Amino acid sequence: MAKVNDMLPLFSLLSRKFQNQLNQNLKPFQLNSTNYFFFLKVAKERQIKQEMLIQDTAVNASNVTRQLKHLIDLDLVYKQQDFVDRRTSIIALTEKGARIYPQVDNIITQTTRDLTRGLTPTEKRMLTQLLTKLK
Repeated sequence: MAKVNDMLPLFSLLSRKFQNQLNQNLKPFQLNSTNYFFFLKVAKERQIKQEMLIQDTAVNASNVTRQLKHLIDLDLVYKQQDFVDRRTSIIALTEKGARIYPQVDNIITQTTRDLTRGLTPTEKRMLTQLLTKLK
């Protein structure tokens, strides 16, 4: 029987495995396991306030800003001042970002399938529920 202390190394191993695979699969788009999440979040929300990205991702503001700058430099997202609250910025996809989003989303889906290949559909649902609960 596995001990509770065995869990953390397993999380770390699986996280590294997922990150390495994502980095390899996303390389053609100049995305990686760090910034793809922000790209997907913006794509799914259509537009989002930068503060919401910080809250939703639990990443500190300077790291979010750095990742957004990279996405802006790649012409995948753009930032504009919120007309209602001028202290905040709105982030949205560019035309290029909208064009590649389906491909990136497919890569994430396929990478997830590859890494959970050994699980039954029930186990995959259970894993998702458990990870969501821990979040």
